[in-house]
Amino acid sequence: ETLLPAGILYTHATVSAAKAASFLTDEEITPALKNGLSRSGLVLQDEDVLYAMSHSFQKRLILVSKDKEGVKWNESCATLERMGELLGEMEEAILGIVSEMRAGRASAIPADKKEAGFEPCTFCSYKPFCRKEQC
Repeated sequence: ETLLPAGILYTHATVSAAKAASFLTDEEITPALKNGLSRSGLVLQDEDVLYAMSHSFQKRLILVSKDKEGVKWNESCATLERMGELLGEMEEAILGIVSEMRAGRASAIPADKKEAGFEPCTFCSYKPFCRKEQC
C-alpha cells in the first residue's frame, strides 16, 4: 500500500493571550485559547482527505472552509503532483545539507537581514557557538 501526503500543518508553540473582560473559568478558557491558535502550511487539494482531517471543515484546523457552494480552495492547497514536487525539492535540500556536513562544512551563513526582514541571529539556536560578529 502506498502512503500519500495529506499535508503539513504548523501550529505555533506558544498560544496568544486570551482576551477577556474578567476572570475566566476552566470551561471558559479552553475555547478562548483555541481561538488564539493559528495554523499555516499546505494541505492536499482533495475533499475526501480534508473531510477525514476535519469532519466539520473548520478553517482553523485545515486551512480551508466549506459552504453550500463547496470547498473554498486557496493558496494553502496543493495538488498531489505539486506535493510530489515539493517532496523532491525537500529531499534534495536535505541530501545537500547532509553531504556538506559529512564533508565537514558547517559554516555559519545566516540569512541576510535585509532579505529576511528581521535579524536571523535573534532566533538562532546556535548563537552561542556561532562566530558571526554582527550578532
